[in-house]
Amino acid sequence: MVAGKGAPTVQYVTLHQMRKLSVPLGDGSVSAGVEKVHLSDIQNIETIVNLHYLKTTLGGDLSDLVAYTASVK
Repeated sequence: MVAGKGAPTVQYVTLHQMRKLSVPLGDGSVSAGVEKVHLSDIQNIETIVNLHYLKTTLGGDLSDLVAYTASVK
């Protein structure tokens, strides 16, 4: 979380996906749930193309535009 700005987009989307999958929240204990999530080299070609289109037509920050893609829906 970023004080005064809320959650970064990637963190927000990850938490949203975990909630939809009913993954229990981690609280630091071993049996509570997920403590760490590591994602790397994830590519969603549809979202990349959609973001490029949104950036060239609407402009703006990619962090804001990603909310209009299939990855978030």
